[in-house]
Amino acid sequence: MSFFKFPSIANGDKYGYMFSSESNRNFRYPEVSAYMLFFETYGHTNGYEGVQHSPEGPILAQFASDYFASMAQHLLAHPEDVEKGCIYLPYQSENSAKQIAFAATVVYKQPAEGKYEKPRYYSLEEFKITSNENKRYDKRYSRIESWADGTFESIMRILSKDYDSALEIFARAHVVRDWCSDSNTLEKRPWGGSVPKLGKDTTTDESYKQESGWDLLCSVMNHIRGMDFCKRRLASWHENLEYQRQRAEEKKDENNAA
Repeated sequence: MSFFKFPSIANGDKYGYMFSSESNRNFRYPEVSAYMLFFETYGHTNGYEGVQHSPEGPILAQFASDYFASMAQHLLAHPEDVEKGCIYLPYQSENSAKQIAFAATVVYKQPAEGKYEKPRYYSLEEFKITSNENKRYDKRYSRIESWADGTFESIMRILSKDYDSALEIFARAHVVRDWCSDSNTLEKRPWGGSVPKLGKDTTTDESYKQESGWDLLCSVMNHIRGMDFCKRRLASWHENLEYQRQRAEEKKDENNAA
């Protein structure tokens, strides 16, 4: 298990935050995520550095926007922690756009009046739609129900699972909405829809803050991971250049020996 702690921007005199790579099963039905935790500091602003004065527990929805922004601030100062957190944050998958595009094509076909239409099935794993009755017993496939109409809501329903956390649904809605509203394509896409609030009592103003904080956190993580990728490519460039120099020296020695 890996975890890191960081201070709250808005409530640093009261709370410290923690991100844990291991979801505690004792935290059932958290308002945001079982990976995102907080604890009391009782006025000790160094609580996030390792001294906490209460057991940690999942953050409440009212702290979500501050948690996102505070985590973004921490990652800018400690980019090494990105890899501890990124893989556990929902919907950072590179093939998410492909999944969304496929889900948009899963549309129920209303049979003509008085006619029987064979059920159709879809697979998010194989990106296939079929009327093969054998797929009824294939766990990779699901039946296309009458609500599937290619809209934002339909895409969300197809991609979501019963055990998804509130944060997973929230984050997925962001990605689906961005895909729907992408203007850099000639492809006709459904209207983007709205991102659900974290917490049933969340105000509209706080909902905007949640979205803004999440966008900030994702931007920071993508920036840091992009920089890491560039550093690895640059290192590979230097290694390749050094290899070419060594080969040139070896060939020079071989020619001199001949």
